[in-house]
Amino acid sequence: MSNYKLRNTGPVLVCIAALGLRTVCGQTSPGLQGWFQALMQGPALVAKPSQDELSALQKRVSAADPDEVHGAIPWMIGALRLNDGGKEHYAFFGLLAAALRSDGPTLLKDRMGDVVSLLTSPGTLAQRGAVFVLGSIQQRQLAPVPGLSQALVSFVKRTDRDLQAQVSAVAFLLSRSEEEMATQDAVEGFLSRDLDADSRTRVLSAIGRGNANPKPARLIDLVTAALDNPDESVRSTAIDMLSLIGPLAVMRAEPSLRKLAEGTGQPEAIRSAARKALKDAGLRVE
Repeated sequence: MSNYKLRNTGPVLVCIAALGLRTVCGQTSPGLQGWFQALMQGPALVAKPSQDELSALQKRVSAADPDEVHGAIPWMIGALRLNDGGKEHYAFFGLLAAALRSDGPTLLKDRMGDVVSLLTSPGTLAQRGAVFVLGSIQQRQLAPVPGLSQALVSFVKRTDRDLQAQVSAVAFLLSRSEEEMATQDAVEGFLSRDLDADSRTRVLSAIGRGNANPKPARLIDLVTAALDNPDESVRSTAIDMLSLIGPLAVMRAEPSLRKLAEGTGQPEAIRSAARKALKDAGLRVE
């Protein structure tokens, strides 16, 4: 879930004339809760905020008093549900900044259900924000977020959701619960879709780096199946992940790997990688 990055670009001035909110020459804008409340309830924003404006907001949320951030979070979530690109961008960056604070899990503890509900929102930023926040919070606390795995499995199975958010959700599930049948079902179903090469390679990488030991045979077979993919980057990633998983995975995939290693129609990079995977696993290579 590291794809969603917040950048600091230095001090900036934020002026949203349509909302009457300003930070100019030492004047302070309303409290963070009031700022987001006015944002949500105010007129539509014609233009999307600039990166400087979003960075300024991120800095403000990061430095604000915990009670101030806690009071603003419901308004951030509400703004993410709006069909207003400008407001959604402010809410997206504000919520991510809140989640990334050291006290983020505490601040969002009583709002996790609301964040989960964003997974059903039609908005792309709402879905991406929900997956990022849920993953970020869960990775920093031992107790599982109630219903999180089930919600993400349902999210991944849908075909009307944002693909980037779904790939991130798949990666999170594999990092936490790849030994569970529900996760494996969701991953298999997701890989059966007509995915672009980048999305497919990201899922394969997540399988290779998952937390189960030993790796479920079903997941190894999903990686092995990718050795027949027409895209070279997908085949290359599959070879790398089988090697990463270990010799038993390579042995399980040996027939497919030998087909690549000996295939005259394969790029030399693929043939070389397949031979190396076999050799490193202790298998004979001619």
